[in-house]
Amino acid sequence: MKTETATKKNSAVGPTWWDILPYFLGTAIFAGHLILQNTLYRNCMVYVWIGYVVIPLFDYLLPKDNKNLSREEAIKWQRDPRFLVPLYAVWALDVGTYIYVMWGMTTGELGGNWKEFLAMTIYASQNGMVNIVVGHELIHHKGQIHKILGSFPYFKAMYSHFYLLHVFVHHKQVATPDDPQSARFGESVYQYFARAIPTGFKKTYDFECERLKEMGQEGSFIKNRFLITSVIQVIYMTAVYVFLGERTLGFHLLYTLIMILEFETVNYVEHYGLSRKLLSDGKTYEKVDLKHSWNAPQAITNIIFFKLQRHSDHHENAYKPYQVLESYPEKSPELPYGYSISIILSFTPYVWKKVIDPLAIAANDKTVPIDNKEHHLWVAGTLLIFSIIFTYITFVVFDPSNSF
Repeated sequence: MKTETATKKNSAVGPTWWDILPYFLGTAIFAGHLILQNTLYRNCMVYVWIGYVVIPLFDYLLPKDNKNLSREEAIKWQRDPRFLVPLYAVWALDVGTYIYVMWGMTTGELGGNWKEFLAMTIYASQNGMVNIVVGHELIHHKGQIHKILGSFPYFKAMYSHFYLLHVFVHHKQVATPDDPQSARFGESVYQYFARAIPTGFKKTYDFECERLKEMGQEGSFIKNRFLITSVIQVIYMTAVYVFLGERTLGFHLLYTLIMILEFETVNYVEHYGLSRKLLSDGKTYEKVDLKHSWNAPQAITNIIFFKLQRHSDHHENAYKPYQVLESYPEKSPELPYGYSISIILSFTPYVWKKVIDPLAIAANDKTVPIDNKEHHLWVAGTLLIFSIIFTYITFVVFDPSNSF
């Protein structure tokens, strides 16, 4: 009888398609937009408007999600391959959109005037940014095929070095001055771009040189993964220009720039101002733990970004798949507004620092931050102004019926 009861209990904790269905939200938004764009409106910027206005609004209004699975549930959910389906749905839609827009730019069917060119580029890069999040999830999977396919979103963003930088540098040096992708306290997102992007390339090159030196193959070009992928990317961009034309090359360069800046803004938010303590030997830092990444329990962005906001658990358990990542509101520092809103706030450094700096100080000092109601007013005001401006740009400036 006990065995039968235990069997029933264990069979009840496995995931169903209803548990997996929410992670198709990003795909559903994209598909819904495509249908409406071809029937109701002809403005691809509406898709971007949803990402920067509608989703932050829902994150602001909806309750937080700190729910964790039980240990028995987590074991079954972790092993279920069906959770890969929403990831590859986003991957396929993005790659399909990328090819479609590239071909449209080449034939002249798309990007015929400056508004359409800019709108289609921003639109495609928005898809690419979500797929970069998918790529981040896939490069942390143990299967080699997932790592290869997960690297492709970075390749088309001309950011192939990120795989090496992220896995072998960032995860080991996070929240220290040695990590290019850990935003310093008091550093604006624009200062972060200027420092982190070029330093990331150099850090990856240095890592590969050191790896080859330890293998006794110092100076080898063919074994240097940074140099090989860099050359392949240059060849690819040259092929785009030769075979698809200068307009498509222009699209790709702007597409790449937008994606890199969006992606690095997320990196900026994830670790801003958090630091590991230097130990008494003056060389090593305390072990990475839950307090060295910002978490955010806002439900909508957590679903669309495949729980990237449960970032503390990801750094503590790098190979843990998204569906079983846990929230630790009492152990890890928590952003008050989530990634979708935090990205917008970071664009205005004064507001960002006013809101987040006291929380970063409290997290590093292990003290309880004071809830300042003035901060909520600053955030609400910033979101309102940003939403009005972005709505005007979307529905007036990029309205296809307007000739200016």
